[in-house]
Amino acid sequence: MNISTKIFLSLILLFTFGGQTKAEDVNDWILEQLNGSINFRHVNYEEMYTKIMDNSAKIARILSAMTFAEYCNAYALDSNTVNIIDIILEKYTDEELKGNNVSYLLDKKYYLMVMQNRYDEIERMACYIDSRWQRDPVMAKKAACWHQVAKEGKGIRPVSIRREKNVVRLAPDTSNGYMMINAVVNQKKDARFMIDTGMMSSTILSRKLANQINVHMLPDSVFFNNAINPDATYSRQLGIVDSLHIEGITFYNLPVWVYDEVKEYECDGIIGSPDLTRLEYMELSPDSIIFRYPVPEGDKPQILPWEQE
Repeated sequence: MNISTKIFLSLILLFTFGGQTKAEDVNDWILEQLNGSINFRHVNYEEMYTKIMDNSAKIARILSAMTFAEYCNAYALDSNTVNIIDIILEKYTDEELKGNNVSYLLDKKYYLMVMQNRYDEIERMACYIDSRWQRDPVMAKKAACWHQVAKEGKGIRPVSIRREKNVVRLAPDTSNGYMMINAVVNQKKDARFMIDTGMMSSTILSRKLANQINVHMLPDSVFFNNAINPDATYSRQLGIVDSLHIEGITFYNLPVWVYDEVKEYECDGIIGSPDLTRLEYMELSPDSIIFRYPVPEGDKPQILPWEQE
């Protein structure tokens, strides 16, 4: 992982924890645990649960930091975030989970599962909500949506990547102030994408492009107000792209968000950090983007990217 990405992740951590931690605070302990392994394989979950129980008001902040880390690790299958969420849901009583904590935790797990195309797990989550919160109308609505997503997603294969060469060098167009590249989507359409290393989201497509290339849409929509025009309401919906080809690299079965509007960026879509980091190694400069595979031996991270060298 290159130095610009390290700086970016450092800023994420600073904004998440900066100015809020104290000596021996739970967040110091969380950081110590995360620093133990780049893939989060050495976390003491029982102790983590105890710390969280003692600091229940800080669940959202802790989980937010962990989820940022997971997104930067390309929705890793051995997900520390998912393990922690499962422990909290198992050991907290319904009274302790009152308020927004339940939805917050379940939504975090759900989106990690979606980005891994793990629809059987989503179905189990929906059944879990049915059995535990069957009388809660908000939770019942969530479960119904996830049942439908799981049904529509059944049979979709995991995300995979094919590389035609080990080194792919892109020369983005930066004439409008953004990094723009061309890509072929579903083997049908040449499209213009913005590369946004600060976007902690899966790839975004415009609704117009999605309709042209027959994206497999899933029944999960979110409505929101545009930051530039607060009076305008837009929607985003989950979908699956059969293939997304960038020079020398093809993603298959890629989950995307389909947006009503991306006109302000003069492009057909946006590729964010999580999908870029599925490629494991990226060199970024103002005039080039280079992907290498396998990861050069000298550049394999030995510490978490936000640690000082």
